Amino acid sequence: KNSLPRKEIAMNEKKMLDFTEKQLATTGEWLNIPVIILIVVCILVLKSAIYTIETGFVGVKARFGRYFMDEVEPGIHFKIPLADTIKKVDVRIKTINYVSSKAGKKLSGKSGILYGQPIPVLDKRGLRVQVELTVQYQLRPEMAAEVIANYGMDWELKLIHPIVRDSVRDVIAKYPAEEIPMKRTEIAQNISNAIVEAVLKIKGNPLQVTAVQLRDIDLPPRIAQKIQEVQEAKQEAEKMKALEERARYEQQVKLIKAETEKKEKILRAEAEKEEKILKAQGEAEANKLLSKSITPELLKWRELDIQEKMAEAIRQNPHVRLFYGNSSFGNLHFWLEEKSKEDK
Repeated sequence: KNSLPRKEIAMNEKKMLDFTEKQLATTGEWLNIPVIILIVVCILVLKSAIYTIETGFVGVKARFGRYFMDEVEPGIHFKIPLADTIKKVDVRIKTINYVSSKAGKKLSGKSGILYGQPIPVLDKRGLRVQVELTVQYQLRPEMAAEVIANYGMDWELKLIHPIVRDSVRDVIAKYPAEEIPMKRTEIAQNISNAIVEAVLKIKGNPLQVTAVQLRDIDLPPRIAQKIQEVQEAKQEAEKMKALEERARYEQQVKLIKAETEKKEKILRAEAEKEEKILKAQGEAEANKLLSKSITPELLKWRELDIQEKMAEAIRQNPHVRLFYGNSSFGNLHFWLEEKSKEDK
């Protein structure tokens, strides 16, 4: 030691100190890794133990594959990680549309709306008919666990679909194809009743049917053509009937008009008759009164008056002559006549 310079000894001691500190720091880092891993694991476990159920859903809990019959209500809940599994079940009103426009081989769809193929059925005589309809239904929240435990998450394929299909087939089988369009309302009501009754028969009554709407019934082309021809014939018959009724109405109008005109003429004739009778009666009464008012003195006065007027007329007209004579009734008549050229 004494042989080494003091400066070198100080440098070696510093290097050894630095090396020791590095070794201690490395050892501390290795000691912290299990702690970090433990913290991460705890966080993951805690996160997996917390779950939420949204409004409109219920949770169905299974522990090591065994379902609990108590549904989990909406909200925040805890479960045992790795032991419990939670299935979220939609208990809102859902819709199945059996339509040709969006149909698939199986029921498919999202947001509570499923689509399926139109239902093929046979009518009363064995002719093929396709029915399109819409069914709305709802899973009762208190029955969700039992339904999922018995039928699985695809319970609609095992419960609703078979009931709808069988109900439609049973109803349509009672009608011949050509009567279906005329009895559409009756058929729709019978299908709805059949579906509701079948759902009510399910053990525990887990479902509720809220609406059934018959959308369309696709008939065989030959039957559809025949029905079209019958409808056209009925429309033509109704058109002819309407024309006949209109002609009959117009004829009745003409008869009423003619009868009215006849009555009006009769009334006018009777009025004219009454008018003439009244006029004649008036004239007779006037003549009767006039005859009573004529006296010899009045006649003498009228005669003198006329003679005076005749004399005045002769004086003013010297070229005329005056003639007078008695009639067969004893009346005196006067008349004037123009003088001839010889008399002039």
